[in-house]
Amino acid sequence: MHATTIGVFHQRSAAEHAVDALRKKGIRDSSIEFRQPVETWRESRIVSATASGALIGAAIGALAGWAAAAEVLPDLSSIFFATVLADGLGFSGATATVMSGVFTGLITAAVVGLAIGLATREPLELTQEEIASTTNGNADIVVTTHTDNPDAQKILRSYGADDVHEYTTAR
Repeated sequence: MHATTIGVFHQRSAAEHAVDALRKKGIRDSSIEFRQPVETWRESRIVSATASGALIGAAIGALAGWAAAAEVLPDLSSIFFATVLADGLGFSGATATVMSGVFTGLITAAVVGLAIGLATREPLELTQEEIASTTNGNADIVVTTHTDNPDAQKILRSYGADDVHEYTTAR
């Protein structure tokens, strides 16, 4: 027999502490799932993709701005659409060129990251409907364990899971 235990938490910190306690009891990370409902998960993916894009773009833009300012690639500065922004912030000369590259890369890559974040629909093991049916539709965080450890249910409850269910299946 194989047990799957699902616990519903309304506070992220309580769910994280429960996961730590499960690990301390010897339950492997590969047997623990930490899930947010679909809307929250998608929002965090969008923010993450946008921020990652902005950071990568700023770094690439800084290199491109440096290359243009150092006249390694002098024509490169003509593609920087954020020159007005750099000038408006008081940058001048080579610094303005580098900062224009940073701003151009940051803005462009943030928009691309946002688009990727909006388009990403990675499969979840639990669908939104499954989460809602298991949690009466009001879950903030769902922690699922796939283990025969009898302490899993007790640990989830002791860390504040409002709703705990255990399902047993044949292996």
